[in-house]
Amino acid sequence: MAHLRRSPFKVNIPEKDPNAFGLRAKEISMCVEALFNSRNVLISGPRGIGKSSLANQLQTILQGDNTLLKRCGIETTFPKTLCLFHACDKENTLDQLALDILYSIEQKCLLLQDTESRNIKPSFEINLGVFKAKLESETENKKRSPATIASQFVAGLCFALKTLQKHRLFRGLNILIDEVDQLASDINFGHFIEIVHETINNQGLQGITFIFAGQKGVYARFISEDQSFERLIKHVPISTLDSEASDYILEYAATKASPAFKIDEKGKALILSISSGYPYVLHLLGDAAYMVMEDLKKMTLQDVLEGMETVLKSDKREKYSEQLRELTKTERQVLIALSEFSTDSIPARIPVDWLIKRILDHFSEKKELENILDSLVQKGHITLRNDRTICAFSEELFRIFIAMVRIEQHEFQLRIASKQEKTRLQQEYDERLLSMINSGQMDFWDDLDDSEKRKVLKKLRVDIEEAEYLTDWDEDYIYSII
Repeated sequence: MAHLRRSPFKVNIPEKDPNAFGLRAKEISMCVEALFNSRNVLISGPRGIGKSSLANQLQTILQGDNTLLKRCGIETTFPKTLCLFHACDKENTLDQLALDILYSIEQKCLLLQDTESRNIKPSFEINLGVFKAKLESETENKKRSPATIASQFVAGLCFALKTLQKHRLFRGLNILIDEVDQLASDINFGHFIEIVHETINNQGLQGITFIFAGQKGVYARFISEDQSFERLIKHVPISTLDSEASDYILEYAATKASPAFKIDEKGKALILSISSGYPYVLHLLGDAAYMVMEDLKKMTLQDVLEGMETVLKSDKREKYSEQLRELTKTERQVLIALSEFSTDSIPARIPVDWLIKRILDHFSEKKELENILDSLVQKGHITLRNDRTICAFSEELFRIFIAMVRIEQHEFQLRIASKQEKTRLQQEYDERLLSMINSGQMDFWDDLDDSEKRKVLKKLRVDIEEAEYLTDWDEDYIYSII
């Protein structure tokens, strides 16, 4: 009987355990220094780089857990802070965002357990409800300015914090707004936050801070919406983890599993290389390998390879297929050519000169190819390094996926060719049999019933019958892409 097992890897949730977090000492130091001085923080970077995990770790610190600070060698204590979370989407309006955050404050305060909090709950709920009602009653008015919404939003925040401070429950309030890049550009979020910040300062109230997290480029967007955004935000762009931090994540997961297991050095090296410092990919590959482990005390290279194949054929297939579909034909051709580069190291570093020699004949001039490379960089699929002499995939798994599909396509073409060859041989045998029957060499043929005739045919065509016909082979949609 199969037994379910709990994976020590976290594929679908941000890392909240400060002991399991892959250390980013420099970035953590920048963030906590800003928050300690009542500045807001914006964490930016590509998807899967660990923005949400870092933001969650910061809130863990603000809530009184100094584990991560000690790991970074930072000695300080933050005032006890009530922390809230909001994830944005494309449908968010400023009104709804403000309402959602005030609602979260209300719900969190109503769940507080101590005696003091029970005494303030009725009046707190009624009074905060006044600010919510004012926002809610006007949500249909789409012409309201960010300043109007901000003033009502800040009034609710200030009331909540003053109440919490008065009863000595919390001294600070921190709001994490994740996925800010998802917000529609027409809501002018950068200007809204600037007004919120100025309104809080004019109230003379200390202790309300924000943590924002969004994809690369969101900082420039908010500055374009309001130049003042730059001075009120500490921008902390994060890049890939170094090898030591990546190794730490794998080892921590292995030691905390039940039962604990060892990771084969070759298997670990492959995970580290393919993940290229992306925590999400580390957890994804680690989880996939863990689920196929036969020996629960050891993760082997074969486990990693099988897990990776599973990921590419299930979790990532639709995503990567869609990414290919969204590209132009020439962009796909360039990515396919890049995936054909034979490399002894992972992640692959592909000389641009090699690419030019391989596919320049398909383009009218070198500049056209360079423009396509720039377009692929802009879309986030590749990076150009060493003064544009080296090309690399932003996601090494994407390169491997394209290479895998290219092999699958080649196998498909071989199967089609094999089927066509078998069909040709079958036709030759049929013609020969018909010739033998017509020439009288099989004068017994007419005396046989249908069942006996089939047996004779099967025996005469045994070499074809022994081979499996590929009549059930259906072309996967991916082949129509490339």
